[in-house]
Amino acid sequence: METLATEVLLEVSLYISGRTMSIDDVSLALGAAASKATLRGTPRTRAPDAPVYNTTTWQLARKSRHADVSNELLALLQQIKSNVRPGELKNVDEAFVDVFMAQTVANGTLGSSIECELSPEALDALSRLGAPVRFSMCNVEP
Repeated sequence: METLATEVLLEVSLYISGRTMSIDDVSLALGAAASKATLRGTPRTRAPDAPVYNTTTWQLARKSRHADVSNELLALLQQIKSNVRPGELKNVDEAFVDVFMAQTVANGTLGSSIECELSPEALDALSRLGAPVRFSMCNVEP
């Protein structure tokens, strides 16, 4: 029986949003430019009569092909000033860290568990950030 090499996609992001928030103010406060930003009122697609974004969102993201969540979180958070709590910035309505991981599994084993670990250093950095963390994990067949 052939063994399938597991492939992993990991993305860790810091999302900050607000209806009247300024992208430039957030970037200045955090000492980092956004990986992606969307402005309130801009169309979501290029189609005529496309719905618009209801809020301005600032995102800082890292992608990896390795399942080391702690190292990616630490690398992400090292890009911003450590003494800033994003949820307390002017005109910010919401700030959170998002951890998304997908991994391939052998045919017929969808639903098997996905495990990750957060190191004490990563937990400490997240605690200083003062923002909730959302985890989404799934496995997919090749």
